[in-house]
Amino acid sequence: MVVRLHVRARGRQCSYLAGVRVHGRKPSYPSDLTDAEWAVMEGEARAVMAELVKTTGRPIVHGLRAVPDTIGYVARYGIEWRALPVDFPPPEVV
Repeated sequence: MVVRLHVRARGRQCSYLAGVRVHGRKPSYPSDLTDAEWAVMEGEARAVMAELVKTTGRPIVHGLRAVPDTIGYVARYGIEWRALPVDFPPPEVV
């Protein structure tokens, strides 16, 4: 049985699935990575995150693909980090 809870925390809509916080965001901005772009960088991104988890001991609680999507959004539109739409991870995570 899969249980999904929707929670609003600090003004952000989040989902918790099997105890792991996930941002199940679908690509919806022109700045988001395409599937082909993500396929190229996914292996390296997972390797970097695995090293960070070893160092800090904290598990990944956000969708890994959401991080470069967030960076691309800020870079393309030149907004402030605190002005991110709610479907992105919080700025302190990115």
